[in-house]
Amino acid sequence: METKESIKLLLSNNKNALYRGLITIYMMQTKRERAGGTSANNGVGFTKYDADVLSRIAEKVLWQEELTPKDQSLAKNKMMKYAGQLATLSNNGIKVQVDLFIKRFRNGEE
Repeated sequence: METKESIKLLLSNNKNALYRGLITIYMMQTKRERAGGTSANNGVGFTKYDADVLSRIAEKVLWQEELTPKDQSLAKNKMMKYAGQLATLSNNGIKVQVDLFIKRFRNGEE
């Protein structure tokens, strides 16, 4: 069972975990939120303050583009506040859904 602290440790020390976490939170945004920032305070996805920048970085990851050192640092720092969401999602079996989302995104279905 994942905890907020175990997720923070993963995000800090594992680039693949950081990227997967970004995609997971991005996936939790509605299509409308992904297109134009966060509009609903529904407790999932990025905050309105992080939505634009973290969505941009998540999309780079989804398209398998290289992140700049600045993007990596920014993502690592900002993703710490989403550790609780990620722990909850992880404990509820979100992994399969993330893999499907990545495939659908790359096929233009998301």
